[in-house]
Amino acid sequence: MDFAEFASLISGLIAAALTLMIYSLLYRESILYRIAEHTFVGIYAGYGVAYAVKNIMDQGVSRVSAGNYWFIIPMILGIMLFTRFTVKQAWISRYSMAVMVGVGTGVSVRALIEAQIVRQIKASVISLYGGPFTVIDNLIIVLGFICAFLYFFFTDISALRRPMSYIAKAGRYVLMFTFGGAFGGTVLSRMTLFTGRMQYLLSYPAYYMIPVFVAIICAMIYYDLRKKKA
Repeated sequence: MDFAEFASLISGLIAAALTLMIYSLLYRESILYRIAEHTFVGIYAGYGVAYAVKNIMDQGVSRVSAGNYWFIIPMILGIMLFTRFTVKQAWISRYSMAVMVGVGTGVSVRALIEAQIVRQIKASVISLYGGPFTVIDNLIIVLGFICAFLYFFFTDISALRRPMSYIAKAGRYVLMFTFGGAFGGTVLSRMTLFTGRMQYLLSYPAYYMIPVFVAIICAMIYYDLRKKKA
């Protein structure tokens, strides 16, 4: 076995062990789960720091070195954020935070209007012509959109109160079907991830860790039973 195969074997066993340690939470929270949790958080934090430093070097230092001197401004704003760790100079970081919040709000508002209003209107304006199934599908979409939209119509019009109640009830059912479908899709995606992890645990070399994990869980159960009797 050469070094590459040995490294692959060790990394596979570590990955399987961490996966099983996370699943130990299904029994109870133990030191195994805490070790896996802290390992994940530590690796993620370290990766985030390394990626941030790389981003500063690529987007800031390298561009300033290339002659784009106006990139010094965001670098100065970023350095001003570190004054937050002091007491007397903490107010300086507010200027950087104000710029970040303002830019982020402007970008997010534009994206939200485009994604949640403009595209939704475009998606609901569809043709009712075509094959029989196309007409039925598009008609359901248009009527469902109208009912769901009128569900939030709170203006009190006495002459339309009773018809609007029926439309609002239909819109409520449309929203319930929509949220149910979204929740079902979320559950399905999580089950897909779970199936992928199970397939990995049943492959080489991960399945070597399964009997070890079962033995550890049995030892934990025996310890808990002894502790209750005592």
